[in-house]
Amino acid sequence: MRAFPPVTLLLGICLACSLTAAKPVPVEKEADKRGPVLTSELIGSGDAEMNGGGLEYRYVGFYQANWTLAQTIPIQEASTLTFSLGYNLGLRHIDEPSDLDDDDDWPEFTKNHPYWNNIPLPKKLQSLVGSFEYFHPLDEKWAFSASLCQGSYVTSKGLLSDGWGTSASIVAMYAWSPDINLAFGAAYDSLSHDYRLVPIIGIAWNLSEKWSLSIGFPSTALSYKLSKKYWMSLEATGSGGTYFVKDDPAPGLAPRSLADSMLENTEVRLGYRFDWHINRTFSVSATSGYVLYREFKYIGRDFKLKSGNISSFGAISGSISF
Repeated sequence: MRAFPPVTLLLGICLACSLTAAKPVPVEKEADKRGPVLTSELIGSGDAEMNGGGLEYRYVGFYQANWTLAQTIPIQEASTLTFSLGYNLGLRHIDEPSDLDDDDDWPEFTKNHPYWNNIPLPKKLQSLVGSFEYFHPLDEKWAFSASLCQGSYVTSKGLLSDGWGTSASIVAMYAWSPDINLAFGAAYDSLSHDYRLVPIIGIAWNLSEKWSLSIGFPSTALSYKLSKKYWMSLEATGSGGTYFVKDDPAPGLAPRSLADSMLENTEVRLGYRFDWHINRTFSVSATSGYVLYREFKYIGRDFKLKSGNISSFGAISGSISF
């Protein structure tokens, strides 16, 4: 039975569950013998400019940490069932006026403005999500994957009591040739406004023994295989999520109260990624690049914040197979 590449499965799973750190386990005979896989990722972006409500906020930084524990269970001849539990924590940061250089171009009245260290964005975004994914090959050419995720997506308060949402996806995969695999389907997110129901279309193409190309959403990448253990990639990725906001993070700054609202985050990154598969137990990766676009939109409140410039970012992740 043909083993479809992990990148083909990734097109639907990441979109449906909104778990940045979650990576589906490759469908191989060796994977059947493995235990749980623990993955962690740390992401930090440089100071950025955010605009919203007629005001400009500068020196805004964002940090993110993800942890995912996944277990794949073989069923039948080649089918698998994967269970995972993931926690995501995002933090925003604004530099204090004392952190700025004396020659900074901000005028004194701006530095002393009462809203300098206040922005209508929560200081924390967090989620706890459980999911399962079923993969089943139909024949030598066709396979399908279905996933279901249930989780709590909140800001600083209410984890496991508020912000409950469900997401799901179904993806069909077709082996066009030994080097080309296609994927198409649909994904649903009950909390999202802009991306509640979206189509999934993707292609994974082995250009040569060294080069491969994957085109899809939320990840598109051109990869080069340095050796069996080392890979380099140029990748564009999209990420985000929708969170329940219990308290207004900055009363008076938005046209209306932001309490008891839903906040939708969208982000697009472009960067170079280096992967090192140390052995069957450990693997690490590092990414460096730029955040091309970032948006925070309060659904139903007619208020959003958008990035005003490109900022740098860096990420490091690792996984352990028990």
